[in-house]
Amino acid sequence: MTSSIPNHLDIDFATFAVRCQKFRIAALVMKRTSIPLATEYATRLVHLIPGIRLDDMLAFFDFDPSESKILLQDVLSTGLVEERNGQLHLSQRGWKALSPDSDRLDLFEVEEINATVAFDLAALTPVEESSLNAREAKVIEELKLPNREKAAAAGAEAAEAFDLHFQEWRSTQARRRWLDEDARLTSIEDIQPVAATTAVFQIPVRWRPADEAGASPDFSELSNRGRPGSRGPLISAISEQMKSAVAPSDHQLAFEAADRIDGGIMRRGGVRSSLERQQWVSAAASTDGQVLKGAGAPGLRLVGSVASDRLRSALLDWTQATAEGSSTMRTPVFWLPPTVSLPIPMISPGYSDLISPRIPR
Repeated sequence: MTSSIPNHLDIDFATFAVRCQKFRIAALVMKRTSIPLATEYATRLVHLIPGIRLDDMLAFFDFDPSESKILLQDVLSTGLVEERNGQLHLSQRGWKALSPDSDRLDLFEVEEINATVAFDLAALTPVEESSLNAREAKVIEELKLPNREKAAAAGAEAAEAFDLHFQEWRSTQARRRWLDEDARLTSIEDIQPVAATTAVFQIPVRWRPADEAGASPDFSELSNRGRPGSRGPLISAISEQMKSAVAPSDHQLAFEAADRIDGGIMRRGGVRSSLERQQWVSAAASTDGQVLKGAGAPGLRLVGSVASDRLRSALLDWTQATAEGSSTMRTPVFWLPPTVSLPIPMISPGYSDLISPRIPR
């Protein structure tokens, strides 16, 4: 029976803190409104028969006198229809409310909003700000901005950025009453910088069975946010900075140390040196291949850093059982973080070269 191998395996995560600027924005937003069905139908009738007489329209609906009076009042009160010499015509607002593709009436009313929005200074796109404590600020690497001059002038471009990304920002504000409806940005009345802030972006480093060159960063989640291509400058900046992360040079030392500890389990798994990782990673990625059998049992094949779900779960499971003093035989875990001076995530034994990826521009 062939082991099922997932389409990717998370090896690590690269985390960056990105400088942002927060703005307070006052704007006018149009939101869709509705009118009674009879009123809308009567307005459409006026559009289809320009200059229709009052008596003819009321006769079309066959309402009694009191109902006809209410209908006429409703039609005229919308501002979409106007009366001239006993005839009905669409007003200027009525013509603007008509959809160019159909007879549908798109009715909107204007409402003022006051919002606080944060934009990253790499791509000037809306972000969720993050609160970092002093320890986190030291651990998480700060992204070098690709264009410092443009970042410094973010205030001048913030209004255009809010206009461009309004629908994306609106989708994150579902709890706001007016944003539950079809809203369109009409104008920005005022925009003021509030404070500098920070957003944290986490990029997964993934291995795929068909990728013989090793693991590579996966920017798909980031690139799919908002308007197509809007995160391009941010992705390029992260990609460029990740290229400076040099893999530690202790691959073979870690492999030899693990070999002495585990009694040759890695070699029995087909790995003869720290560079021959394909077979081990393929086995570690599959459900059946992850569990060691025969002389190596009990045990698990693992690959990646503690940031990856599989390795973190295995370590937590083992340490929790040890702390509780369980007498049950637990799955042993051998984990050797490499020696590295760069502020990049730690990699499991013998596979630290997996973070020397092919990074797309």
